[in-house]
Amino acid sequence: MKKLILFALITFNLSLITSSLRAQNFGGGLIAGGTFSQLLGTDIYGFQKAGFVAGVYADRVIKNKWGLQIEMVFVQKGLRKVTKLPNGGGTTFVNRNLNYIEVPLLFESNLKGRFSIELGISGAVLISTKFRTENGEGDIYDANQQPFNRFEFGCLGGFNFRISDSFDLNLRYLNSILRVRKHQAGQTQMYGGLRLNNGEYNSVLQFSLRYKFNKNKEENKAE
Repeated sequence: MKKLILFALITFNLSLITSSLRAQNFGGGLIAGGTFSQLLGTDIYGFQKAGFVAGVYADRVIKNKWGLQIEMVFVQKGLRKVTKLPNGGGTTFVNRNLNYIEVPLLFESNLKGRFSIELGISGAVLISTKFRTENGEGDIYDANQQPFNRFEFGCLGGFNFRISDSFDLNLRYLNSILRVRKHQAGQTQMYGGLRLNNGEYNSVLQFSLRYKFNKNKEENKAE
């Protein structure tokens, strides 16, 4: 059933983006870049987990300087920590890799010059996860952990810089609205002086380059 939902989601969004790009009042193209992420609610902090993002998008100018954009991307999230042991004892590390198919929906506003801002929501489906330590890899090493939720829902915001008519540079931050995994039984975290069992949340910095192969968006702006 989960595989059927994932296949339906991918098929629907590919169809939507493909049909949008064929329309005269739509633009779109390709997305490729990197991510730096962490899992909030754990004892590992900082954007130490590096990954990549790649996919396609379609966009349309709604009115004046406002636009709407939909994407479908493969994106890597998770956490990573490397610790050097004292007295030449070597290193230990923890690496959690979370692979998602993600569908962001964004509103864009063009600022003066080459800059624009974006704000939106995002839904994602977890397609695989891998846990690795210095002792090996595979979820066998955290078999007693709570499972990750299959679906993620988040909010995001960012900036775009137009390099040329064909290329944009994008900087984006995304955070889960709903937890992606429960804490372990009895485990708590401090929130505003209260101990709550809220769970873990993805927190991601994303840098990407967007290539436009349909420039109707720029033509509509000029009008």
